[in-house]
Amino acid sequence: MKFILFALNGRGGMLHYTSQYANALSKRAEVYVVLPSYSDTTLFDPSVRLIKIKAPPLILKTVLASINFNQHSKLLKQIKHINPDRIHFMDNHPWYLLYVLILKKYKILVTQHDPQLHSGETISMRGFIINLVNKLLRNKANKVIVHGKNLKEVLLEFGLAEKKIVVVPHGDYSFFTKFSQKNIKSERYTILQFGRIVKYKGVDTLLKAVPLIKKKIPLIRVIIAGEGDFSPYQKYLTKNIISNVKIINHYISDETVAELFQRCSFVVLPYDDATQSGIIPIAYSFKKPVVTTNVGSLPEVVENGITGLIIEPKNSKQLAEAVISMFKRDLKPMGEQGYIKMKKMMDWNQIVNKILSLTL
Repeated sequence: MKFILFALNGRGGMLHYTSQYANALSKRAEVYVVLPSYSDTTLFDPSVRLIKIKAPPLILKTVLASINFNQHSKLLKQIKHINPDRIHFMDNHPWYLLYVLILKKYKILVTQHDPQLHSGETISMRGFIINLVNKLLRNKANKVIVHGKNLKEVLLEFGLAEKKIVVVPHGDYSFFTKFSQKNIKSERYTILQFGRIVKYKGVDTLLKAVPLIKKKIPLIRVIIAGEGDFSPYQKYLTKNIISNVKIINHYISDETVAELFQRCSFVVLPYDDATQSGIIPIAYSFKKPVVTTNVGSLPEVVENGITGLIIEPKNSKQLAEAVISMFKRDLKPMGEQGYIKMKKMMDWNQIVNKILSLTL
């Protein structure tokens, strides 16, 4: 069987997910991946055949200004020559508005990591385009894959037929551990919020919780790491807590990802809203428990009191109490249980088996 994967959002979490899925799938099928020329390809196994094209990041002016019809024509001829059994759209790049229509004679799979927009995205032109791409991909796909039962309910509310929806867990991210360094140890009172700094991630909730945590744990160390606009949160860095908070505000390399997860005692995801998250499998791969909010499908992968704690969103007091509570626990067994859950629930081979067994 031949698969062509489209993955034009070519770095960060989307690239991580696509590479691990493609690697597992290539053990059972012939796999081609269409990805941007700027993408780091070192995570792909040699068995995966890469088709690199000049595709800009998801910045609307750049996307619309850089359409190269000659390039697209060559790619379509290459796809026709490969004659795939399945075409799988892994993300929601605007160019798919054309490709999903042109390639409609093929069997189409779509993975929607975020079937609905996050808070703060709905009012922007970027959000409007992403919503449009998501809707068209869902309607034209033979099957739509989501990472949780909660997200299936979202698609049903959108009017998508139940028979089109496939629920598979987010995959294992243990590949990050190959970047581990033996000399880096867990730091007793260090917690980590990792990922893009955007409105729905609840950075403000965490920063408002820090003074409350500090009353009980004066040595608390909070690391907030990720690219994005941090300026709306600068006001929360008061003199009282500025020495307790470290901000790393740029794109984080895979090597640094490993270092940060090694250093922290546990990971916090104080999200206002969410769908699913690749941060939890990274945490589990380093045997780190998590504190997360009861939003989206996050509670489906966190066992409260066993692999972490689940709290309500936008509640700084409850977040502070959860962090303080975690430091009173033996975190090692929780980390071990998270690792076991990842290996059992998020196994890529099981995910691939389910994808290959689909009747389209």
